[in-house]
Amino acid sequence: AFKFLDRTLNASLSRALAILDFFMPWKDEIALHFEMVPHEIPDALIEAMAKYPAGAIQIEFGVQTLTPHVANLIHRQLDAERLLYNLAKLRANTGVHIHADLIAGLPGESFEQFAAGFEKLKNSGVQEIQLGILKRLKASPLDLMAETWNLKFSSLPPYEILQTPDMSFEDLTKFKRFAKFYDTLVNNANFPDTVKRLCEPDFFHRFMDLTTWIYHQTIATQGISQTRWVKLL
Repeated sequence: AFKFLDRTLNASLSRALAILDFFMPWKDEIALHFEMVPHEIPDALIEAMAKYPAGAIQIEFGVQTLTPHVANLIHRQLDAERLLYNLAKLRANTGVHIHADLIAGLPGESFEQFAAGFEKLKNSGVQEIQLGILKRLKASPLDLMAETWNLKFSSLPPYEILQTPDMSFEDLTKFKRFAKFYDTLVNNANFPDTVKRLCEPDFFHRFMDLTTWIYHQTIATQGISQTRWVKLL
């Protein structure tokens, strides 16, 4: 497996095509991991990746938020419609495994706005959604604005967000359980079809209800055996 640390593979089309061409003779034997920005994915790059077998290429996209005013607040480029179109196009025309992330607790984003962004991202067809929670990085622009935006962070590593004016401590606690169970049941492909039958349509809210119920049954977010998972589901 080869993991490229450059976060903008598609910044140079000629370089990206050269890399894919270089590995082509070993396409059935290797795994390639890239990071890309989702707003510009040229057709030539999609065509090159389509020559690889399913799962040979994994691409990570740092989406973070699909709420326009939140992206503007944290100075992040966002054309949500174009981004989602590109992800769906990549899924429809290649065997690439797409890993996209969303972050809860960003300034200005409510629980329902986050839920709407999650639904849009999931409906684009990406196979894996990494759900993270905002962390405080000392001297970062967000850190410098934390008091202005009334963001409350833990004083202990990894300095996670505890509360914002738009998300309560209870909301963020529920979200952390949601993220943990989503990893176990969906991202790790343990029970994706069962969860799909249980939670669609309106996946986010139904899965939130499911995770709340599971937590009440187990009082745990880890260490649950496969046998117990089967019984719970």
